[in-house]
Amino acid sequence: MARSPEDSHPQPSPVPPQNPEASNGTQVSGGGTRQGRDVVSLVCVACSLITATVFSVPISLAMWRGDPWIIEIFERHFAATIGLPLAAMLAFILVVLLEARFDRVEMKFFGIVEFKGASGPIVLWAFCFLVMAISIGMLW
Repeated sequence: MARSPEDSHPQPSPVPPQNPEASNGTQVSGGGTRQGRDVVSLVCVACSLITATVFSVPISLAMWRGDPWIIEIFERHFAATIGLPLAAMLAFILVVLLEARFDRVEMKFFGIVEFKGASGPIVLWAFCFLVMAISIGMLW
């Protein structure tokens, strides 16, 4: 029996697409693994909290000793000395946790401006910080 040219080449069997959420440690979009992103986000949050603690210790000691210059600064400019740094740290933690949870942060405003890649988290941080700073200014 003669074979046709089509029968001489074996046909590849279809491979079902794999679900990236199927198991822990799988590849996610943008490179890396889900577990790796979780670890990185946890380290970022811990480092920001440790940094805030390290910088607040000398200020707390000065207030505990009753240094009049530090008390005057905090009474007059509390929103600037405490509020804005905490708003920046909170915006950073929010962006890191959102990016770790939802892989990529991408935004599109009114169909005109689109932020993808590294610009997405940066713009989201700036927007969060701006909203927090404006609200601090309105309430102070």
